[in-house]
Amino acid sequence: MSTATKVEAIQWNVLPDAGMPDCETTVLVEFISADEPEHGDTWPGWWSGEHWINGSTGDQIERGGRAKVLAWCDMPAGSSAA
Repeated sequence: MSTATKVEAIQWNVLPDAGMPDCETTVLVEFISADEPEHGDTWPGWWSGEHWINGSTGDQIERGGRAKVLAWCDMPAGSSAA
């Protein structure tokens, strides 16, 4: 069985200098949690115009200071994109 790979470049928009994505557009969000600031993570989310929203739960990512969004990028196209 052969294995094919596809390389895709991701351009991270580092906050606050890079600005916010269009409201309600799902992007990939990079964040750190207040409990473990040395370990970052990425997750789908969007900017509501006032808050970062978790793409899975619909909750505010930064509610109560539990996390801090550091950057965002457009969602990767995936392996089947032309």
